[in-house]
Amino acid sequence: MIPIDKLLEKTGDRYTLTTVVAKRAKQISEGATPLVELDKPHKPIFVAIQEVVEDKIEFYEPQEDDLSPEQPLEE
Repeated sequence: MIPIDKLLEKTGDRYTLTTVVAKRAKQISEGATPLVELDKPHKPIFVAIQEVVEDKIEFYEPQEDDLSPEQPLEE
């Protein structure tokens, strides 16, 4: 079992951790090759968590400059 504190050190907050792990687990379940080697088969969510622990996943939090401006509502 991996302590949540260790995972939060890698991502900074629970929201980012949840998002990163969920997206990666979905990729793995859809056939993406795992970036870590495990001694036996595991569920995609466990593999994704292990990838975070081993710094195998690169991610960033978008900055305000990265976001496109909202379109004005049409009346």
